[in-house]
Amino acid sequence: LNGKDLVELSELLNEKENKRKELIEKIKSVDSEVNEEELNGKDLVELSELLNEKENERKELIKKINELNSDLNGLENKNIGELGKILEKEKERKVEIKECHNIEKEYTFSKKSIGEGGCGEVYLCKNIRTGGCFAAKIVTLKTKDKHNCDLMKRELKILSYLKKKGVKKVMGFVECCVVKNTKKNGKEANDTYYVITEYYKGGDLYHAFPKKIKDKNERCKICLQLIDAVKLLHDNGIAHRDLKLENVLLDKDNNVFICDFGFSRFVDEKERGNSLLGTYEYMSKNLIEVWGKKKESRCYQSDDVCAISAMLYELIKGEFIDYEKYCKKKYISKEKSESLKKFKESILSEIRSDKKLSESVKEFFEKTFFVDEENMWDMNDVVNSDFYKELQDGSAKNYFS
Repeated sequence: LNGKDLVELSELLNEKENKRKELIEKIKSVDSEVNEEELNGKDLVELSELLNEKENERKELIKKINELNSDLNGLENKNIGELGKILEKEKERKVEIKECHNIEKEYTFSKKSIGEGGCGEVYLCKNIRTGGCFAAKIVTLKTKDKHNCDLMKRELKILSYLKKKGVKKVMGFVECCVVKNTKKNGKEANDTYYVITEYYKGGDLYHAFPKKIKDKNERCKICLQLIDAVKLLHDNGIAHRDLKLENVLLDKDNNVFICDFGFSRFVDEKERGNSLLGTYEYMSKNLIEVWGKKKESRCYQSDDVCAISAMLYELIKGEFIDYEKYCKKKYISKEKSESLKKFKESILSEIRSDKKLSESVKEFFEKTFFVDEENMWDMNDVVNSDFYKELQDGSAKNYFS
């Protein structure tokens, strides 16, 4: 420095000050909660060491988050404070899967299956210690089958999270046990999951309706509970993505509980591709357009709104919506998105011309059944609608067939 003249010293000072400002800005971008006054008191070496320290802290947070959930992206653009909040959220969503070596010492299982669920069969089971009766979905997956293993873990994570939050109106999760089978005699290693949940004696809504559930008051109650159940899911940041009558369980008093969360997602998780999810009759306009144009789509809660709208229409009319029957009648292919659009539009046309339905009911279907994403109601709109109020006071039963 003693060998430099005033101009050189001035330029060097500016260079060092600019470097200092740059380091301070980088540190603030990594950790927005850092004390700026403390930074101003540090020299270049101290600032450089602090930046490295903060970068390492951020990398460690990202590593911990990825260990809990590998579906999240864009983490490298988050600061330490944001990553800390994400980590806490993922810890809250973590599910404990208990490894068992002999599940028969804990539960006895019925010989016959009582139904299907996701990739497995559902059996009645009894806890040997407590004597409690539950349902057990038993799924055997190859250890290398990453896709189905991820679906299973995602469903467990959502069920466990909803249990921790005390959310009612969804299938009651008890625990999950896994029996690991190592590779033997040339056979591939696999894991058998035992998903233990509450047992609902009423079965699913699809098989109970319309033969067992004809009473208008009962159907009115079920419509109201379905709306409340989906609203709870959405309030907790979850999109079910496969709502249909088969995925609604009933207890002995016909109270509803949503089940089968294999396709479900937290809406803040990774985008999905253009895969077609759901059942034809319950698909939203957004999903049909994804299918038709093969464009990317996010995980929308509005898909659930359309699905529940179709379910409520079935409950009001007292009969199933049947896309396959419509295609046979019109001599068109059910494997085309245009056919599905025409089918949904034909039902909406029937709703508009149905003199028995009130304006409040028609408004509900106009805003939920088959509508563009930007114009569709969310569940907050639904519970604030006149139709919802009519379900609450029971007057909506007058529109039921």
